[in-house]
Amino acid sequence: MNYGEKFVQIYNENIERIIKTAITEFKDYYETNNSFKKAERRVAEPLISEIRSFQEKVGFNCDIFQTSHEYLQHQRANYNYDITISIVNDEIKKEVFDKNKENCEITSYSDYIVYFAKRESIRDYFNYIFNNRDEINKKFKSKKMDEAFLFISNKREIHAFKGFDKKEKLKKESSFGLTQNEKMILLHVLLHKMNNSGLYNLSREYFRVLALCSECLVESDLYNVGTNYTKFNYFNIGIDQSTKTSREKAKFIDEIQNKIIRLKNIPHFKKALNNYKNSL
Repeated sequence: MNYGEKFVQIYNENIERIIKTAITEFKDYYETNNSFKKAERRVAEPLISEIRSFQEKVGFNCDIFQTSHEYLQHQRANYNYDITISIVNDEIKKEVFDKNKENCEITSYSDYIVYFAKRESIRDYFNYIFNNRDEINKKFKSKKMDEAFLFISNKREIHAFKGFDKKEKLKKESSFGLTQNEKMILLHVLLHKMNNSGLYNLSREYFRVLALCSECLVESDLYNVGTNYTKFNYFNIGIDQSTKTSREKAKFIDEIQNKIIRLKNIPHFKKALNNYKNSL
């Protein structure tokens, strides 16, 4: 087995061990008062101890781990296949280890590969947690930690975390920061109040406001109309669906107005929205 193949095998074995252990330990906190943050910290403690032991093996004054990591990230475009294997065999061996081993406690590249593979798998685990903390926290709260760490496995390559599909979340978010209920208020004013405004030729504004709010409607809403569905009630009744005081409702409309203030092509709708606020 060459150095690159050794790195890939050790990395994959170690990342699988880390995830298996992490899932088991996170599950131990399901029935406790510990938050995800506290559970995460306790899971991380033994991994941090491992990192320190690796650093001790190669020497605390040697930054070879970081330099090796940078080569592993930045040299991938130089190869068409067996990418990690090739970088470990060529780039890291010649450009990193051979040039820095005089400053390190370790002199065997074969031994260094063991520590580097394990160190890199721990680094990738921490990066994955950091970049996906909200989604993983949701899995923790719903007691589905088995779904939080999934791999994409490629032949002769290190495992990659599958991660979370965030397309649906991005689709639902408004570029203006509007919440779902705020959008329903806008649709309520559009369809129930503008007809009484005495204004005409508003087809373009109807279209623009519908486009602004369209993402709050999904196919499943078809089956929830008439079932005391909160979203439909906001559409049908408007702000009166809320149990807030008139002053609080007016403030709520103020917040919506502030969010759409930079939209310049719906003046009649803005007037209708303001009239609606003043009628509360």
